[in-house]
Amino acid sequence: MSASFLGGRITKNISMTGLTAQYGRIAKFSLLLILNICLIFVLISGLSAFNTENNAKIKFFEGQYEDLLAKAKAENKPFFVEFYTIWCGPCKQMDKFTFTDPTLIEYVDKNYVPYKVDAESLLGGGIELAQQFNIMFYPTIILFSPEGKVLKRLTGPQTAPELIKILRKFRHVKDAPKDVPVTKLPSNIRQFERNLANSDVFKVDITRQEASGYGVQIGVYADYANLLREVEKLDQGEKKSVLMNVNKKKDKAIYKLILGPFSSKDMAKGYKKNQKIDGSIVNLSKQ
Repeated sequence: MSASFLGGRITKNISMTGLTAQYGRIAKFSLLLILNICLIFVLISGLSAFNTENNAKIKFFEGQYEDLLAKAKAENKPFFVEFYTIWCGPCKQMDKFTFTDPTLIEYVDKNYVPYKVDAESLLGGGIELAQQFNIMFYPTIILFSPEGKVLKRLTGPQTAPELIKILRKFRHVKDAPKDVPVTKLPSNIRQFERNLANSDVFKVDITRQEASGYGVQIGVYADYANLLREVEKLDQGEKKSVLMNVNKKKDKAIYKLILGPFSSKDMAKGYKKNQKIDGSIVNLSKQ
């Protein structure tokens, strides 16, 4: 009986020891599980905060263009308008990289009223605005004074540092640069030719154009009337971006028909390729 009682007590002690060890393992596993859940929660919260910060963008004004003008004037802030299209790759790149830059976001929020226009939107009035400001290439950004006067035109994608530099330059400009007077075409074309400098660049409405940037040259003519006839053959879109380069050699004018200007040679090449234009790339400053 003694041996049996002793054996039962030993068995009971062994069982209690095993049960305690099992409870210990469960407690340890539970603690690890809780710690892992807490760690996952912290990681999710951190990623959520990171994504929120990473997805921050410039807060573009929403409303009609007339409302934009009223807001800019009331706040005495200059504003800029980005013209884009839904198919424009460089526009999407600016949305992804330029307009998410923290430094640019902070600067624009304090100093400008930003606005975006889908240049092909019928309902939003984008088509009319694009026509009003002669938009041919995307993206195009136009800077305005608080009174709504054009200060600067930017064609093509801009990096955040490039855009900040330009925005700072025009932040306190209250008025647009003085327009160059339009030179009316005289009835006597030869008189017009005699009054030319050795080399001038004009728009076809004979408004003097700064000789900078690049263009796609599509024709050279000895007679101004021939140039006008060629212009008439262009489609309505191309006519918005026609330049006439005039070179005077030995008292005789040579007229070059050019599409542009483009801010870079690559942009001119891209336009020529996309529009399937038969012409050559020229540097307007060297014409």
